Amino acid sequence: EIEKANELFEASINGGHEGIMIKDPNAPYMPGIRGKKMMKLKAEPETLDLVVIGGTYGNGKRAHLIGSYLMAIQDENNQLLPLAYAATGLDDKTLLELSQLAEPLIISKEGRQVKIEPSIILEIAFSEIVESPESEAGYSLRFPVVKRIRNDRGLDEIDTLNRIESIFKSSQKS
Repeated sequence: EIEKANELFEASINGGHEGIMIKDPNAPYMPGIRGKKMMKLKAEPETLDLVVIGGTYGNGKRAHLIGSYLMAIQDENNQLLPLAYAATGLDDKTLLELSQLAEPLIISKEGRQVKIEPSIILEIAFSEIVESPESEAGYSLRFPVVKRIRNDRGLDEIDTLNRIESIFKSSQKS
């Protein structure tokens, strides 16, 4: 029953869970194994369009690539505020492309850390926004994942502190 499954899914999300498992009732339970007999249904994560303002070079075979990117949002005065580092979601091809885009934009280097001229926009998915007194923005992202490079967006189209606050406040109500 699709209707019943949708009700369970909504109840799960409203209860603060990430989704539900759907399993063929006649199939045995096999921990850690998914496929045709068992699937996970999760809500699509919210995403933000953020600008790269810095990064850190990787280690080992990725030492020549920037592997972690410092992302920023914009406040009401168009100032960029660091929000979070994103390092996951990048396959080797995207990591190489992103590094090649970032290299000519490097403003300064200190050890493995770099400051980058703000122009690369990334779409970032995350599990939640959390308050972070250490952050200039006052917030940070839990489990940020790079979804894609936003070649179709400009600096004036990145997400704002107001949007972050709005998402944070709405998540506190549930």
